[in-house]
This record gives sequence, structure tokens and C-alpha cells, in this order.
Amino acid sequence: MLTCFLFLHLGVAALGWVPARYDVAAAALRRLSERIPIVEAALLVLVAAQTAVGICLLIRSGLGYRSSRCKDDGQLRYFLQRWSAMLLLGFLALHLVMFKLWPGEPSFTNVSHCFTLGGNPFLIAFYIVALSGIAFHAANGLWTGASVWGKRDGYPRLWLGIAGASGAMIAFLGFAALRAFAG
Repeated sequence: MLTCFLFLHLGVAALGWVPARYDVAAAALRRLSERIPIVEAALLVLVAAQTAVGICLLIRSGLGYRSSRCKDDGQLRYFLQRWSAMLLLGFLALHLVMFKLWPGEPSFTNVSHCFTLGGNPFLIAFYIVALSGIAFHAANGLWTGASVWGKRDGYPRLWLGIAGASGAMIAFLGFAALRAFAG
């Protein structure tokens, strides 16, 4: 569910290459969220639930490389999943502060102004690292979830393709949006 939201969110943001289209799409999404507030509430509940589960896993496993939860071939992915989760939480906090609490409508000009903030290169660098981590976290989460639920059995290449394509698409849309707004 959260990955689907990410595709929609980044897809709209990638429209920043054509500012007029972005303004129309962002306004439509704003109106939709105002008319159907349960969508935003459900998204917040999903994020809170996933965060709570993630924190429980972090408390149990820590942030170290070695974990008894994985065989040797999954150690690196599990390690990176936990670290990308920490990065994702920091990114989400910054992103919400920047865009939810920022005054004004989500127009191309307002969003572009948020990104430039006086040409702060650290903000752009943080977004690049965060987008990479988010793409990995989503792709690895799909791959791991398919394994846990037994859906990968008999179709590992299919699930690897789905997970890899999802991560690549998230990265592509995210970097396209960043380039459109950060110039």
C-alpha cells in the first residue's frame, strides 16, 4: 500500500518537468485529500504501524551487521534495510516539515522554493541519499515480504523482477522530481 502511494506521490512530483501539469495534478490531489480525509488518515495509520513494527525489529536486532534472523546471503540486505529505515524516518520528518507545514498551495513555485532554500547543497545531497535508500527499502521490502508470505516459492525470478523494477521506478521518479524542482 505504501509503495503504491510512493508511486503516485513521486509520479505527480515528476510532473515538475512541466510546471503547469504539476500545478494541476497537485491541486487535484489536494482537493481529493480535502474531500476524502480518510485517505490521509489511513496513510498516517499505515506509516505509524510500519514505523512501530520497524522500531520493534530495531530494538530486537539492533543496527549491527550480524543478525541471527538471516542466513549469510541475507545479512547485507537485512543490515541495509534497517539503516535505510532510519534514513527513511529522518527523511519523512524533514519532508513533512518542509511541505506540510510550509505555507501556501503545493504549486511548482512553492515546492521549487522549498528545495532551493538559498541553494543549500546539503539539502539536495540528503534528498539524493534518501531517495536511494527509499528505493532500496521498498524493493527489498517487497522481496522480503514475498518470501515471508510464501509468494516467492516457485517464482523467485518473477519476484526479483517485480522488486527490482519497483525500486528502479521509485528511484527514477524520485530523481526526476528532484531534478525538476531543484534545478
